[in-house]
Amino acid sequence: MKLRKLLKLGLYVGSFKPMHIGHLDIARRAGLIFDKVIIAQGVNSTKSDECDLPFISGFETCNYSSLTTNLVAKFKGRYDVTLVRGIRGGYDLDYETNQQRAWQDIMPDLQIVMIRGDAKYDHISSTMIRELQKFDPVAAAKYIV
Repeated sequence: MKLRKLLKLGLYVGSFKPMHIGHLDIARRAGLIFDKVIIAQGVNSTKSDECDLPFISGFETCNYSSLTTNLVAKFKGRYDVTLVRGIRGGYDLDYETNQQRAWQDIMPDLQIVMIRGDAKYDHISSTMIRELQKFDPVAAAKYIV
């Protein structure tokens, strides 16, 4: 009997408030590694309680309001699932390492890959863009997908 090989799914999760060119860089890099990439916007009550992920050519998107591990469980069995996380530098690495430990406490077999974005996007963050939007929406727009 021949076993069916599962497609490798990169599940790129985040609040993406807003989705910016640094996020898109990570998604494109993930697309080079995985058979399929889904960008999943989670509700983060500290940033907003609504989802507004734009259409992103070449990627499937979804929203979720559960634990990230519950979202992973939803796709397991249909795909070989790996969470995708983007990092810019040391601060992101520290944060993501702690996040990874928490997720793996809940789901020990969870696979996670951290992808380093292009250094030219290191200064871009959703927080920076939201602040810039308050004072100069035109300047902020160049970063938003």
